[in-house]
Amino acid sequence: MKWHKVSGLSQELLHRLFQTGDEEDCAVKGKESRESDGKADHSCNRDEEMKTWVAKFRQKGYLHRKIEEQERFDYREAFRSSGIGGGKSQRLWLRLCKQAAVVALLAGAGALLYYTYTEVSPFSTADVLSENILPGNTPALLVNEEGKVIQLKQAHYIQPTQSPLVSVEVGAHRLSYHVSTLSPTQPDITDSLLYNTLIVPRGAEYTLTLSDGTEIWLNADSRITYPIRFKGTTREVSISGEAYFKVQPHEGKSFVVQTRHGNIRVLGTEFNVTDYPGDKQMTVTLVKGRIAYGREGTQQQVELVPNQQLTVSSGDKSRLYAVDPIYDICWKDGQFLFQQMPLEELFKQLERWYDVEVSYEDESLKQLHFTGELSRYRYIRTFIDMIEKSAGIKVRSKGRRLFIGRE
Repeated sequence: MKWHKVSGLSQELLHRLFQTGDEEDCAVKGKESRESDGKADHSCNRDEEMKTWVAKFRQKGYLHRKIEEQERFDYREAFRSSGIGGGKSQRLWLRLCKQAAVVALLAGAGALLYYTYTEVSPFSTADVLSENILPGNTPALLVNEEGKVIQLKQAHYIQPTQSPLVSVEVGAHRLSYHVSTLSPTQPDITDSLLYNTLIVPRGAEYTLTLSDGTEIWLNADSRITYPIRFKGTTREVSISGEAYFKVQPHEGKSFVVQTRHGNIRVLGTEFNVTDYPGDKQMTVTLVKGRIAYGREGTQQQVELVPNQQLTVSSGDKSRLYAVDPIYDICWKDGQFLFQQMPLEELFKQLERWYDVEVSYEDESLKQLHFTGELSRYRYIRTFIDMIEKSAGIKVRSKGRRLFIGRE
């Protein structure tokens, strides 16, 4: 059955569940109609569709099975395979979500049955938040070595004019640099390093593979500047925002990540860096290997081992913690995972990921703490529902602006 039919019939579902004379009424109407014009009443055909849904809904365990199916639905794979970024892909993603949402429709009908019997209304007259806000609609931008800005919409190859050895592969949410092992027909035009900048806007994410094989996952509202081909004994990149690094080890060639607060030096490791403009501190979380952090121009360094996190705030104040890295790196695997996170920080993440603006009607709400887990590829309404129920707040909206207040 098509989604639009399910949507329309759902309005009648509860009514039909409790009516007892439908079959008789339909039979009488059908008979009278055929006698008058030889055609069956269209409403009876609609009733047949409705009775099919009612019969399924009344089956023991049917609703429970459908809810379990919805919980197993792989939103991240659906999001990836849809190739979000254009009109057709956006419509495909909406269809996938609508198909999964059929189960939510049935669950909602079940909840309404409960509230009907208990004479408690589950609905509120508060403003309804737009439900169609999804991430991933804005393409990333590449600023090449000549300063040209390229929108990364479709899969294709880019050949840097000043470095014949390098080819750039543009894919769905991924950018990869390849260096030929064959002798070039002509050498690089310049001995200087040629830099590209990858800009990931709000509401998007991207994966970058550098020419040395290092993989980098970039979160929403982030950018990274890097050489299209490394030369010499040091591999240096600079970032703003959030990125997860899986550095390919090369003996004798250290890897350096430059941030606003200082540099992170590694030989081969996996770690996450968060350093957004406007944030009060930078956070570095080590998953594997070893890294050392130090301010530029100083000899003092702080070394990290796996499962440690370093925070650096204004005034060069730094603190080292033992942590479970999963809470800081889950975003690259398509999850939001919060553990006693302040509401202000939580909504900052939602602002970047869903490209919305948040205002607080009561500043004290920023200090509320929230714990939860949810896929990053669901509609924003799902997050708002969870937060409202667990934190005792009310979220109202106007376009892409959210207003956080008390119930």
